Amino acid sequence: MKKFVKVIAVLLLISAPFLYNNLLFDRQPFDDLKTGEIEKVYLFTDGKSEHHEVFDYSEFTDRVKDLELIKRTRTVNEEHQGTVCITIYYRDGSEERISVSPDYIQTDDGIYIGEREESVEFLKYVFRQTIFFDDMTGIADQQRMDEILMLAVNGKTWDEIRDYAKDKLLTGGFPDENLKSFANQGYSPIYIYVLDEDALFKLNNDIMNSVWKSQYKDIVEQAWRDYKHGDSDGDNVPPDYIFTETVDWKGIDFTQDEMGYYYAMIPSEDNRYNMCISVDDTVYVNIDGSVTDNPPFVRSVTFYKQ
Repeated sequence: MKKFVKVIAVLLLISAPFLYNNLLFDRQPFDDLKTGEIEKVYLFTDGKSEHHEVFDYSEFTDRVKDLELIKRTRTVNEEHQGTVCITIYYRDGSEERISVSPDYIQTDDGIYIGEREESVEFLKYVFRQTIFFDDMTGIADQQRMDEILMLAVNGKTWDEIRDYAKDKLLTGGFPDENLKSFANQGYSPIYIYVLDEDALFKLNNDIMNSVWKSQYKDIVEQAWRDYKHGDSDGDNVPPDYIFTETVDWKGIDFTQDEMGYYYAMIPSEDNRYNMCISVDDTVYVNIDGSVTDNPPFVRSVTFYKQ
């Protein structure tokens, strides 16, 4: 009898790791996560100090459940790996913390080797939210989007990703001045880089129109005042043209003509005429390779009857 007991004990000892492994990994730690039990979810990523709050709990729950643990580990090498830390606050007052990198997943129970493919997809989901914030559906070039997301997955910092996108844009012929204009409007090179051609064209027109209006408005308005008060040399003002009290910029946009000049059309008081004031801000490249970039000036003033 004692011999039989010893045999059972030895068998249990030998099979313990196998049984433990089956019990733990046949049923993953996130299988019981339910959307209705979540109060709040915060994401923290490498390279960004602020947290990002998740609002779509249903998608988040599905994504977390896709994570798979393979086995426990104590040896961790996270060099060149992006990491995401998640804090889940539950309605019952409890909390749970999860840390995910391409090869490792840490839970409140320990550190595990994860299924890399599933972990990478989860990281791309998180980085898409924390890097871009906005919904990029229908406006992003998916290949470039994946390129940027994989830089984050591979452990590149926010600054490194931004510099990468900026370098790609500049070497691809995107004007540096336009990049600066975009930056002044709050758009990073990363956002610009992933836009598809149609979305980039539209945004570029919108931004540059705003920039032109800001830069050239004072020049145009001064020319308009000079004509109104007779301080200009122009003799082409129609005799029945009626100046407005002030320039109402609402509804007036700058447009670039085929010569590269930017012009604004200012209507008369009775809307019978448009006063077209053209601004020249051309950058000239000389034969010797030098660049002439004079301050913008009024190129022409013409009147058109509507």
